Amino acid sequence: RWQHPQRGLLAPDLFVPLCESSGLIAAMGQWVIERALADLAAWDAAGLPRVRLALNLSLAQFHDPELVKTVSSALARHALTADRLEFELTETVLMHDQDEAVALMLRLRSLGVSLSVDDFGTGYSSLAYLKRFPVQKLKIDKSFVMGVADDPDSAIICRSVIGLGHNLGMELVAEGVERKADLAFIQRHGCDWAQGFHYSAALPMPELRQWLASRSPALELSTTSRG
Repeated sequence: RWQHPQRGLLAPDLFVPLCESSGLIAAMGQWVIERALADLAAWDAAGLPRVRLALNLSLAQFHDPELVKTVSSALARHALTADRLEFELTETVLMHDQDEAVALMLRLRSLGVSLSVDDFGTGYSSLAYLKRFPVQKLKIDKSFVMGVADDPDSAIICRSVIGLGHNLGMELVAEGVERKADLAFIQRHGCDWAQGFHYSAALPMPELRQWLASRSPALELSTTSRG
């Protein structure tokens, strides 16, 4: 998201395609990584709970030849360990060029950065790539999670994905958790993490600092590289 000074809060699909087509996406992605890690270091210095930061990567950002160098330099500059950073990749990004994707992911993993598949279940129907790609997390798309407690079909899908991910040694994140009933369902079936409005909507930086200060030390913070 982008908090525009005149137009207010803009969704990523309103500006990311323009940045990609104009060639600005790589520079924007590098700025976001630098800014996000600078903020993370500032939170540490302020004594806020230690969190891991998750950033989305678009197709163009993922294939930026400077990505690994940008990440490594920013981590060193802010004295942060790589396990504090996670990149979220959609199935579409991963399947664009599988051989190159594997090579890029291994380079990121060599830094110690975590990788996750975002919006899992909305892209390619083949599950074979899960064995090939070095990812640590699957994020179940919100279309399967919202209302899962009352939807038998979504319940079957969520239980299956949780079981599949765990059998492959991955952690599971449920996106779009808004109701206590849905949270109870995914907890009952062993999902590791939950994300959604049940906890909080997206927050401006001052409010986010207050929210962090009010929470326990064990948190997973998910943000986005799209604003």
